[in-house]
Amino acid sequence: MRTKEQESKTVFVVDDCLMILDIYKHFFTTLGYEIVTAETGYSAIAEFEQRQNSGQEFCLAVIDFSLPDMKGSKLIKELSRLNPAIKALIVSGYTSDDVMENPQAYGFVGSMKKPFGLQELKNSIEAVLLPA
Repeated sequence: MRTKEQESKTVFVVDDCLMILDIYKHFFTTLGYEIVTAETGYSAIAEFEQRQNSGQEFCLAVIDFSLPDMKGSKLIKELSRLNPAIKALIVSGYTSDDVMENPQAYGFVGSMKKPFGLQELKNSIEAVLLPA
């Protein structure tokens, strides 16, 4: 039986760079997904909660490591509090931080290093969302 998250084709992306959000929009729409975005941690929490309360489910969240108002590791804790089933990838240009090397220890299902291309994003999504 498929869960609501598996049926959803909507991705929640949090990044403070508008240019990067535009790239995500292009990539995800090319791959057949809808995208909802937020630019800060606190706006992400509010948007996520509002969408959850209206019944919208996200198949995946993609969270930048460093946001202007909080770290991605704090944000995933807040989003997981609202929806314990949320699957999330942490994304950063920095690779030496422990959260990037051990994302599962922080509540993420995986990590991706910026910059990445469409094929790398597709491979990461499939690794998270498609059954083995």
